[in-house]
Amino acid sequence: MVKGKQRGLVFDALQDLERQLNADFAPKVRGRGKRLPLRITIVPVAYDELLEKLLAGEGDFVASPLLVTEAAAQRVAFTDWFFDEAQVLVVTRSGDVLGEGPDALSGRTLHLRASSGAWQLRLARNVALEAEGRAPTMAPNHHGLEGAPYGLVVTALTKRCLDEVFSQLVVLAATPAAACEGVSVLFPRLPGNKLRFDSTATMPIDLSGEVFPSFPEGARFNFSSSADGALSSRSFRLVTPTGVNVVRVSLSDALQSRWDVVVDAASPAFTLPAVPGTLRDRLFTNGNGASGARSELVVQALRMTQDPSVVGSPPVTFSDYAELNAANAGRTTDLLTAFSTLDYGSPQIAFTTPATTPVTISRGSMLVLAVKGFSIGTGAANDGVVRLSFVGGTGCPEAVLSTEPPVAGSGTLGHPLPTACTGAAVTIRAELLKTDGATPLSPPVARTITATIQ
Repeated sequence: MVKGKQRGLVFDALQDLERQLNADFAPKVRGRGKRLPLRITIVPVAYDELLEKLLAGEGDFVASPLLVTEAAAQRVAFTDWFFDEAQVLVVTRSGDVLGEGPDALSGRTLHLRASSGAWQLRLARNVALEAEGRAPTMAPNHHGLEGAPYGLVVTALTKRCLDEVFSQLVVLAATPAAACEGVSVLFPRLPGNKLRFDSTATMPIDLSGEVFPSFPEGARFNFSSSADGALSSRSFRLVTPTGVNVVRVSLSDALQSRWDVVVDAASPAFTLPAVPGTLRDRLFTNGNGASGARSELVVQALRMTQDPSVVGSPPVTFSDYAELNAANAGRTTDLLTAFSTLDYGSPQIAFTTPATTPVTISRGSMLVLAVKGFSIGTGAANDGVVRLSFVGGTGCPEAVLSTEPPVAGSGTLGHPLPTACTGAAVTIRAELLKTDGATPLSPPVARTITATIQ
C-alpha cells in the first residue's frame, strides 16, 4: 500500500493489462458507440496454492513471480519471464558478515517459508549441490515460534497402540481405533530453552537422567452401592505410584460429563458422594445406576517441579497443586516434567465367534469372546472371570473361563462346546464375574446370543 492505495509490481502490471484489454478487445454497445468494460478480478491466494487453484479452474491465470521449473512447466504454460535470474535477499543478525555467492551460506542454518519463492530456489540449488556431493541440510521455519519455550516430548506406547496406529496408517482408515490405552511421557525442557538445529548431531540432548513414570496399574473403583471387600461403595484406590506427585482420576459418562478427582500420589484413594435426588449419576453411562453401564475410567499420574527449566528444581507438592498459588492446577502444562496415563475404559464383553445372532453352529464348535476394560484372572491384580451359561438344549454345562490362552492380557477367551451339547434356539449367556467366580459385577456386564447347535 502507498498512501492508502494498493501498489506493487504484479498489481500495477494487472492494471496495465486491464487497460490494454479494454482498448483492444472490449465489445462495443450497438447504437451507442461505447464499449462494455472488461474487468480483471484479483483473488488473493496463498503462494503454495497458486498452481493447484489454477488447475482446479478457480482462476484464468496466475499473476505472481513464480520460479519456472521443469516440473511446473509440465503442468501449466508460463509466459515470458520477468527476470532471467532469481534474486533472494538473505537477512542476518546485526554485525554478522556473509561472504559472496551461495557457498557463503555453507554451514549456516537458513529459515525459509515452504510457500516462498526462496524455498523453490533452494530446491533447484540443492539439486546442483547434490550432484557435487555437497547435499545441504535445511531447517524449516517454525512460523513465529522462535524464542518461545520449547520442550521435548518422548512417548512410550503399548505395543497394541503402536500396532493399531500403524495398521490404520496402512489401510488409510478415516478414524483410527482407540487402542492407545497406556501412555508414558517424558517432557524435559531443552537447554537454554531453545530448539537448536543440529544437522551434524554434535549437540545431543542428554536424557540419561530421565525415568519414564510407570503406568498407574492396579486401580480399583467400586461402582456398586455396597462394599466390595475392603473397598467401600463409590470408592477408589490405587497401589501407591512412585516418582510422581499427583494422581488425577476421570470418570466419563455417555454425555462426556465427568468426575475429575485429583489426589495426593502418596495416598491415592477417595470416596465420591452419593448423587442427591434424581440428578444424573456420572458414574454410569446413562446416568442411572440401576440400568446403566459403568462410566469409563482413566487414571493419570503427574510428575511436576516448581521450575522444569532448572535442574534439581523442587517438586510440586499436592498442597501446592491444590491451592491457589504460583504452582497450581491451572499451570499443569508449565509445571509438568512427565506423566503416564492408563485408560481402563469400562468392562465390556462380546461374542466374536459366532459374531451374529441367531446363528446355526456345529457340535464341538469353538466359542470365542472378546473382553475389554477387565483383567481376566482370579489373582489380587485381576478383575474377575467369565461365566458361560446355557438355557435350552442338552449336554451344555455351565463353564467358567479364567485364562486367556495363548496370550494372557489379550482379552480373547475361547471355549469348545462339548460334542454332546445340542439343541434348537439355545440361549448362550456370557457374563463377567468377580474373582470369586460367583458374584456378578454391579451393574451387570453380559452378552447373549441364540444358537441352534446341530
